[in-house]
Amino acid sequence: MRTITLFFTIVILGLPLQTLQAQNKSTAQTGSAQDIPDEIVKKVDAAVVCIMHEGSCGSGFVISKDGYIISNGHVVQGTDSEKPLTPAKLITVITSDEKKYRARVLGFCMNPDVSLLKIEAEGEMTPVEFGDSTAVKVGEKCFAVGAPLGLKRTYTSGILSSIDRTDLGTLTRVFQTDAAINPGNSGGPLFDQNGRVIGINTYGMGGANNLGFTIPSHVIQVLKDHFMKHGRFVRSDLPVLMLSEVYDEMAKALKIEKGIIVDYVMPNTAAEKAGFKTGDIITAMNGKSTSARTKAEMHDVEWEITTKELGTSLAFTIIRGKPDAYKTLSLTIKTQESEPIPDTRYPGELVTYRNDTLGVGYKQLVNIQRIIQNISQETGVILDLQAPEENGVFDKADLSNYDVVTHVAGRSVTDPATFWQELKTCLLRKDRYIDITAIRRKVEIHTTLAPFYELKGKKIAVVLPSKTSEYLDLTLRELLSDGAEITIVQGSSQKPEISDEHAFPLKILQEIKGSNFNAVVFMDSKASKDLSHNPEALRVVKETYAAKNVLAAIGASALVLPAGEVEILKKKITTSEDVSSELMAKKATYTGSKVEKDEKIITTTGFDKETVRSFLKAVRQITKGTEQIGEQHTK
Repeated sequence: MRTITLFFTIVILGLPLQTLQAQNKSTAQTGSAQDIPDEIVKKVDAAVVCIMHEGSCGSGFVISKDGYIISNGHVVQGTDSEKPLTPAKLITVITSDEKKYRARVLGFCMNPDVSLLKIEAEGEMTPVEFGDSTAVKVGEKCFAVGAPLGLKRTYTSGILSSIDRTDLGTLTRVFQTDAAINPGNSGGPLFDQNGRVIGINTYGMGGANNLGFTIPSHVIQVLKDHFMKHGRFVRSDLPVLMLSEVYDEMAKALKIEKGIIVDYVMPNTAAEKAGFKTGDIITAMNGKSTSARTKAEMHDVEWEITTKELGTSLAFTIIRGKPDAYKTLSLTIKTQESEPIPDTRYPGELVTYRNDTLGVGYKQLVNIQRIIQNISQETGVILDLQAPEENGVFDKADLSNYDVVTHVAGRSVTDPATFWQELKTCLLRKDRYIDITAIRRKVEIHTTLAPFYELKGKKIAVVLPSKTSEYLDLTLRELLSDGAEITIVQGSSQKPEISDEHAFPLKILQEIKGSNFNAVVFMDSKASKDLSHNPEALRVVKETYAAKNVLAAIGASALVLPAGEVEILKKKITTSEDVSSELMAKKATYTGSKVEKDEKIITTTGFDKETVRSFLKAVRQITKGTEQIGEQHTK
């Protein structure tokens, strides 16, 4: 286990689509012909591909005739800010002959920054040939290939200027090259002078055009196998043992010739129970001599441990005591799966549970954060207040990033699920004040949340067309946190699959009247189009519109609005791309915007969570301005 830090700014080189569209589409090869012979260009060109999706563009390379492709993790990463290991939805691979294929992501990780994709191509593809990245030398000629502007390949040549960079915060050593790594070259291959892949281009340094960084190909091979077998990178760990190299001056002081020093042993963990102590010097692992004089060598040892099968028993020979009086001991420990990596300057792996209404994000507390925060064994959730709205409820309570919440309303929380459960209990009661206990670097602090409840007294029907909906829990979470009185309405005979079902009344369409709600929100699902032919759904739309209350719809559910009330055809409206033609066929005022608001008609494409969050914000804002149900009848 190792703390990951960076010491200078690096740039991941995926190219945003806005930049792609603004650039000139033509590009010439760089590097002289004598540096990259024609026969080598011919050998590798067909193996390099362009990878595009809704928010980014990068490169990749073919590794098998049947369409397996390697790229960077950040090239295929989606836009879900809560789940960093969710790939983009619509990934297109463009091959050297300019054919386009829809791609599946079989697995990816951000550190090391590698992904594996699969396409079903027409005929056999041309794969790369791999070289031995463990045998490369500084000064060797190399060249990078990528498709930074979409279709045209760019070749840049240079040398390997370093093969043991360890100061980038990566889990492995990386290569440095002076072959220019251009924006959009992320995921492209770095070849040796014989046209064999020795790495994948991934990082550049801001302000330095000829300083690029490459993940070695032997690392790629390991990750490819993990993605094929598990769909993710399954890392092994020695919980919780932190190791460091024994550099030359330390070796002289300790009077040893070789070894690795144990920097830290976390209390009450498997490592401590196995007998390890801080200051132990490891000299062998499974009978094989183990030593690290440099950080690069230490990275290699840690990579060896990281890639062990889970549950592998490792027998360590250690020496303990004072120089000239060392005792030799044998200790055994089994590897366990490593916890998710938190954010560094690379995106981490921890799921962030965002609540924009309250202005908070919260995550699982992992051991590396306990060590950094020096908070020992406390349980709770770690706060992330960077992404949600400013001046939110948590911000006003003087809570900060990296605070660890241990209690809500006096009740202990152990993880994100129990944190939300206790918070939800208070929100359902509309508690005016909610006591919070948190730890900030060993200091216990007590504060109070004061939710705004700006939707208090407002009645909202959330209509679920079928059994499930991708954004239902997100919708319930945001509306509940603003004090809304929520009723879940079944649009089908199937009982919904929702985590918060027990917290809200559950009805069917026949049981509700649109005029009894300040807002009716139609969720998106595979059965959304069916709502536009459902007489009860059409009735609810007409009643809600007549009462001048809010009608909102996600994705294909927008079709039900003009079907229920013809006047809505005059309102600006949007929907998911796959059903947009149906709105246009009805001569609706279709805009194609991510979120569309026209008076009290609110619609969205529902493409991703960020889009739906903007939609829910609009629903909350407009619903706040509606009259309490019954007021319009008494005035």
